Amino acid sequence: MKAFKLSVLSMALLSIAACKKDKVVTQPTPIKLSGVYIGQFTYSYYGATIYGEGLQGNVTVTFSGSKYKSTSPSDNFAAGADGSFVVNNDKQITFADSSVHPANFNWGIILNGSYNYSTKGDSLFLINKSSSTISNYRLKKQ
Repeated sequence: MKAFKLSVLSMALLSIAACKKDKVVTQPTPIKLSGVYIGQFTYSYYGATIYGEGLQGNVTVTFSGSKYKSTSPSDNFAAGADGSFVVNNDKQITFADSSVHPANFNWGIILNGSYNYSTKGDSLFLINKSSSTISNYRLKKQ
């Protein structure tokens, strides 16, 4: 009888030990952007030096609802853009600029298109890479 009780107890303990809680997989929450961010914008070329050096300057990006506006006090480039944005997931934001720009304009220097993003504290980092250029925003929430 003792052996029977011992074996039942052993089986019960093994059953409990063998039970494994299912892990709950949660999706990262996409960032919610609002307010004013100020920082640096850089636009660089890959490879050939024929294009010369890239551009760099201060930039302010304001987010409100699903709208954004970027401005720069710099005369080096016209980084101004105004439009809507969508946070696609926990790594990418798509900007749709609705501003009018001249035909001979370098479209790479405006906040438009899909950007990978990351955050650290109150800082926001945006990066867009093409086959020949890279646009990079390093912003801090005000």
